[in-house]
Amino acid sequence: MICLDVPEIISIANMVFVVLAVVWSVFVYLQTRKNKKRLQELKGRWRKQ
Repeated sequence: MICLDVPEIISIANMVFVVLAVVWSVFVYLQTRKNKKRLQELKGRWRKQ
């Protein structure tokens, strides 16, 4: 069992939180890009009809 000081635990928790936030923001960004492409495709189909 490794004994960690409280500041170390807090800094590790902060790092994990930052990494998760970055991953989440990238995921959301990619999802919105996909949705925008889908919306443009739907608009194009609707105009053709």
